[in-house]
Amino acid sequence: MGDYIIRTKFVPPGSNKTYWEKPKLWEKYETIREYPVTVVKAGPGYGKSTTIAAFFRGTSDYYWYNADEMDADPAVFLLNVFSAFHSQNDQLAGAAIEALTEKPDNAADFIRIINHLINDLAANLKTDSYLIIDDFHVVANNRQIIEFLAHFIKLMPPLLHLVLSTRETLSFREWPTWRLKKTVLVIDEKDLMLNSEEIMSFFEAQYGITISPQEAERVLEESEGWIIALDLLGQGLVHGTELSKVLDAEADSLDLLFEYLAYEVLESQSPRVQEFLLRTAVLKNLRVDICNQLLQIEDSKVILEEITDKGFFVFVLAPEQYRYHHLVREFLQKIGREKYDYGSLHRRASE
Repeated sequence: MGDYIIRTKFVPPGSNKTYWEKPKLWEKYETIREYPVTVVKAGPGYGKSTTIAAFFRGTSDYYWYNADEMDADPAVFLLNVFSAFHSQNDQLAGAAIEALTEKPDNAADFIRIINHLINDLAANLKTDSYLIIDDFHVVANNRQIIEFLAHFIKLMPPLLHLVLSTRETLSFREWPTWRLKKTVLVIDEKDLMLNSEEIMSFFEAQYGITISPQEAERVLEESEGWIIALDLLGQGLVHGTELSKVLDAEADSLDLLFEYLAYEVLESQSPRVQEFLLRTAVLKNLRVDICNQLLQIEDSKVILEEITDKGFFVFVLAPEQYRYHHLVREFLQKIGREKYDYGSLHRRASE
């Protein structure tokens, strides 16, 4: 099974400069050691991988594994988890890797192999240690992977803390119990987004650029605190160009970047959800009752919860009320106008 091991998967994303620390986010990351499990959930471009890696950089006792679509098989996934440990400490997971090469063919065999790892960790971990699985959402649709990981979480030693980075809400059956017992810490888009004061600090720390509170408010209006957009704008500012000119000049690049990410997520949805997204883009705010009226359906709440869980740049404003990120709404409208009569949709929504 060595062909499934790509050692770069066990290397966290690097940076040639010190990453700016968002104080409130770093305070929340500091509490990871208090929880067996931490889930960092946000859509693309919010800085999940970058901030987690920056926080743990300089810490010796953490193990990184960047999952990809090829790992959505229980044996391959477990082999990579075991190898993440073994690549840094040859006292860990050796027996589990050897047992996995015997090609287990039932759940009981896999559980027995996972128990090898748990015993190794219990015997060898001496300080708080962290297993970070980045992009976990790409393998999370495999039910066995979820069940095997839940077994691991239930029995893993107290000194080990699991961090899962994901774009989508995870479907562990144990989730309500974990939340009730404070087993899991959740960090989401609200924690990762920057406010105007943080935007000022970000530009100063990352690019050595000072902007006024008024300019920070305009940047916030354009970016909605989306870190990948702020990086794009910062790269334009380093050349000494005025912020207003950079915002105008970078608008097309920002739109293209967002359209690429939004298109990637849109294409992964079912045809029915795609239709919902494209038709409801006429609405500034997405109230469940108005969406039902607009589309002549009764399950808008279910669809909105689904796309929120999948990280489609949707913000929850209040119970049964949502809105799209303004850039994704513009993107959806651009496509939607080619397929639907937005004039009639506006009229129906106002009835």
